[in-house]
Amino acid sequence: MSSIQKRLKNKAQYIMLAIAITRFVIDKSIYSLSFLTNFLILIFGMAVYQKFPNGESIQTWQEIFAKEINADKLKLGMILSETIQKKEK
Repeated sequence: MSSIQKRLKNKAQYIMLAIAITRFVIDKSIYSLSFLTNFLILIFGMAVYQKFPNGESIQTWQEIFAKEINADKLKLGMILSETIQKKEK
């Protein structure tokens, strides 16, 4: 979170929304197909970038394709999806 967002908290969202609405009214070039294409590529790229550094995308795939199970309950053919961590009793 940036220092501006920390200071403004929820007010930053309203300011960004006001700037976006003002751009929609003033700038007519955003109504073109090329702008929409570039904008969607940028949004998709940002979403991918935000997921990978935090490891959230890997965690998401593990939630979809894996389930939590004790190591002693593994059946033939099951593969561990992450490292084993011993719990202290």
